[in-house]
Amino acid sequence: RLDRVPPESRALLRLAAVAGREIDIRLLSHIIMRGDAPTVPVGNLDAWLVMCAEASVLEVRDNVWRFTHDKLREYIIGHLSNDEFRKFHRLIAESLTELYGDSPHYFARLAYHWRKARDYHKEREYAILAGEYAFQHGNARQAIYYLARALQLDAELTTDNAIHTHLLLNLGLSYIQTGDLSRAQGILNRVLQEYRTADDTYGQGKTLLGLGRLYHAFGEYKVALHYLSECLDIMMGLGKKADIAHALVEIGQIQIALDRYESAVRTLLEARSIFQELNNQHGMALALQEIAHVMLEQGALGEARAYFHEAQTFLLQADDYRGVVASDLSLSEIALQDEDAQTALYHIMKALRQALNIGAIPLLLQGIGLYAQWLFQQGDGEQAAELVGMVWHHATTDGDLRTEFAPFIKRLKANLNPTAYMAAFSRGEFRNPQMVARNILSHNNLDTRIENHHS
Repeated sequence: RLDRVPPESRALLRLAAVAGREIDIRLLSHIIMRGDAPTVPVGNLDAWLVMCAEASVLEVRDNVWRFTHDKLREYIIGHLSNDEFRKFHRLIAESLTELYGDSPHYFARLAYHWRKARDYHKEREYAILAGEYAFQHGNARQAIYYLARALQLDAELTTDNAIHTHLLLNLGLSYIQTGDLSRAQGILNRVLQEYRTADDTYGQGKTLLGLGRLYHAFGEYKVALHYLSECLDIMMGLGKKADIAHALVEIGQIQIALDRYESAVRTLLEARSIFQELNNQHGMALALQEIAHVMLEQGALGEARAYFHEAQTFLLQADDYRGVVASDLSLSEIALQDEDAQTALYHIMKALRQALNIGAIPLLLQGIGLYAQWLFQQGDGEQAAELVGMVWHHATTDGDLRTEFAPFIKRLKANLNPTAYMAAFSRGEFRNPQMVARNILSHNNLDTRIENHHS
């Protein structure tokens, strides 16, 4: 097929292959305008696309130009010289920077191209930006990848201990979100020691907040509250209102877990008031979600639903994918209690798809457990027992999640044949949550459910 493309048009084809399977028309046009793509005159890009399509090298799919096969693109890349390979990646990185400037949606792509161009200082710069952006928006899996890479480069290229410790803190917090608590514990203990050595009071406060979250996830509430109390003392002394509010939200969550609902609402309303004063919509959403959980625990389903919907509006505006997943899971719980099967399944499917995308395993497990409850309502008790067995046995399942599903497991035991129940529950131990979630999604067309839900 490549032989059908005229030799003078192949240089741009090689460049396009390095840029990705989909053809970024704006990027190629910019490179041509820069004069860095000889052999393809300005204005001839459309003719070049048609020529490559006639040679069956490129095609249009859903109004997007792309290579017909990724193996064809890989073949082209594989036959580039090392110098040409690095030159093309540098050219693409420079052009993306000129085109999109500081748009966070291109940080990860820029980190990739600078790495392939072997400009590790520029890669470090964009790996930090990509990791921080992913962390701030709840994409823990991507945050871990880029923060770990940035830390590796930071150790090799610089001696800036302050940046290194800050990145390490966010890496530890990201591991909490994925449920890898032992790894998070080791990192956060190291970070706290580094901040104490550097006499960085604010850094210590941020780390104490992280340790509070960690021990909350472990189910060790007394230890968690101790760390959070230390955090509050530091943040109040420094006048860091946003951090005070975040610590209050964490304390409110623990009060809910301890069934101290009145105290929890007071704590969360105080947090919301601070966030409102700061015009921090994301923080307001966090507080609203937790107040909604109190309403849910007390059986006020209508109020809980309203709080969750209000919180989700703020979370969507803030691009907090993890928060959106959590609110969808809560809305599915309400629908299950209302025995509204269609709405429950809609929110479960939304949550599973997004949890898979961001690598949030604890939320994925919660979603699968709620799907098990949905199956039970539909009369499929054995499949429900197998799925909830997987949730129960998984290494990242914490005490809160087991407490949440314990009443459901009791109902399953009461309604199923004991032998059938034990066999199904035991089988679940060997299931993989990611594979299970993909299988659930493949059997339930989410796009169709979205249309039905809105109609």
